[in-house]
Amino acid sequence: MKKKENTKRLKIAVIEPIGGHGGNEFYDFGLCEALSLTHDVVLFTCDETSLHKRFPLKTKVREVYRGIYGKSPAIIKGLRYVKGTISSLFYCIKNRVDVVHLHIYRFALWERFNLLLFKLFRFKVVATVHDIEPFARYGEEVRIDYNSFLKHLDAIVVHTHYSLQYLSHLLNEKNRKKVRKVQNGDIDFVYKKSVSKKEARERLNLPVDATIILFFGQIKKVKGLDVLIKAFNIVGKRLSDVYLLIVGRPWKINLEDYVGLIDDSVKDRVILRPEFIPDKDVFYYFAATDIVVLPYKKIYNSSVILRAFDYGSAVIASDLDTFKEFIKEGKTGYLFKSEDAESLAEKIVFLISSPKKIETVKNNAKKFIEQNFSKMEINLQMNKVFKEILNKDF
Repeated sequence: MKKKENTKRLKIAVIEPIGGHGGNEFYDFGLCEALSLTHDVVLFTCDETSLHKRFPLKTKVREVYRGIYGKSPAIIKGLRYVKGTISSLFYCIKNRVDVVHLHIYRFALWERFNLLLFKLFRFKVVATVHDIEPFARYGEEVRIDYNSFLKHLDAIVVHTHYSLQYLSHLLNEKNRKKVRKVQNGDIDFVYKKSVSKKEARERLNLPVDATIILFFGQIKKVKGLDVLIKAFNIVGKRLSDVYLLIVGRPWKINLEDYVGLIDDSVKDRVILRPEFIPDKDVFYYFAATDIVVLPYKKIYNSSVILRAFDYGSAVIASDLDTFKEFIKEGKTGYLFKSEDAESLAEKIVFLISSPKKIETVKNNAKKFIEQNFSKMEINLQMNKVFKEILNKDF
């Protein structure tokens, strides 16, 4: 006799204080909406988060982390953060939440506080580890006691095989067994629309008939913008009607150091917009460009490549293991030798000279996302994690 399927809906609390402050809204709601297909989900986040106010989403939102950003003294913001976490804890106790899902970006004190507090009250706790090493200190030796931090977790989630292997190498056997790979859900599910390249360029005040190369996202040392600028110096001397569009807010770098790398002969073809782009406008930048370049020097997972693929962009990325999980050479994109400006320049010139190949990789990349990064796929993968830690079906 066939066993009757148990359809119990879990109560899941997702604790992610950054939310709309740092452009995490699509990531947060991508995960939460995927979980909401079969469970009851509450997102605890900051008061700068607003996507749920503009669109009908299944996720319940509690903006408990109020005033934790801005110009207030650090001690005041810290107390507000603690208040937000305690408020989240009381809600979870009162509503008998089954699983608490945390997010770890820096292995910082406040992240450890959240973890220890929820474990003190015997909750099952899952955490997604994003950047295994803090990129603010890229190039420095960083010492983190990963085992001491992560031993309290019931499960550890990462978004790429590279992250899984890298983190597992740093952990003892007991903690290593907790690590699971789950797809990243940072995809635009509300603003994406059909817009022509011409319309997008006119909206953004960009050259209508030129070839445009895009660097998009926070400008960090680890993201290799210097490599792209050096490559563009080469490309710009070979091809006359090509522009480099740099879009993103500088983060712990001196932007003038990068501007100083631009050759005088191509300066008038570099468009610099060092600012945060609201989610509603992001799509237009990808729609307006011919090639998206990710010249990163190190990365554990990338939301930019997900967006680029989903928006139907042609991508060139450094040949890091993480990007190799997404890019099959000549099919879904192209890879260049990491930190090698000449290698990148050659790939850019090749692709610009091959418009049919641009269309091929754009179409294949779009299909790759549709087949592997749906909400249901994320839901199924997370359900496997929940079943393991709860030791029961639902």
